[in-house]
Amino acid sequence: MVSSIYKGEKFIKDYYSLLCKTDISHYYTPTTILRIGKEKDRLDSFTEKHSTIIYKYQKNLERVFVSCMDTINTKEDEFMVCVVGQFVYKDETVRFSHNFIVKEENNNFYILVEVCRFLNEEIVYDKVDSLSNLHDKRTYGYNNFNRYYVNVSCPPHTKKQDIVECFSKYGRIFDVFSKKEGFFKVEFADHSTLKAVQNDGNIIFNNKGFKILPSREDFKH
Repeated sequence: MVSSIYKGEKFIKDYYSLLCKTDISHYYTPTTILRIGKEKDRLDSFTEKHSTIIYKYQKNLERVFVSCMDTINTKEDEFMVCVVGQFVYKDETVRFSHNFIVKEENNNFYILVEVCRFLNEEIVYDKVDSLSNLHDKRTYGYNNFNRYYVNVSCPPHTKKQDIVECFSKYGRIFDVFSKKEGFFKVEFADHSTLKAVQNDGNIIFNNKGFKILPSREDFKH
C-alpha cells in the first residue's frame, strides 16, 4: 500500500496548483458530496454543479499556502486529507480548513467528500497575541530551535497587528514580538512560509516601510 502521506501530498499539490489557474471539475464525480461555507455557517450538502460552487471561491485566487496537513488511509484505494491554510486573493487573504476523502483509481484522484470552511481571521490574531504572552520570556533557546523567523525593522509606532496583517498572507504565524520600538521578530510555523516571505524580497514591505534584516541584526542595537 502506497503511503497515505505521499498520496495526500501529491493530491494537495496538484489540486491547489490547478485551483489557482484552471478548471478542476475532473476531480468531482456525480456522487461527490461537497460542503463549503464560513466558520459558523450551517453547511448544506451539494451533490451536483460542483464546478459552479467551487468557482465562487476559485475566482481571483492567486496562491494557496498550506500551514499543516494530515493524511490517513481509510481503505486500500481511499484516503482522508485534512488541511489548514490560506487562500490569497487579489484583494484579501482568507484562512481556511479543508477536508477531503479521496479515491485513487488508475493513477487519478477523485473527491468523494469535501468540506471547506473559511475561518474567522480574528481568531488567528488572538492566537498570535496569546502565544506572544506565553513565550516572550523564553524565546531564545526555545523558538529558535523549533520555528522559522525573520527580523523586521519598521517605522516607529508600528503595531503588532500591522505586522500580522502584512505577513499572515504567506502562511501561519507562530509568534510576533518586539523588544524595542521599530523592530519585530516574526516567527512562522513552517519552512514553506518563511521561504515564501524570502522569495518576495522587500518589494511588498518597502511600501509599508518594513525591511527584513539579516538574522544577526535583530535587537542588537
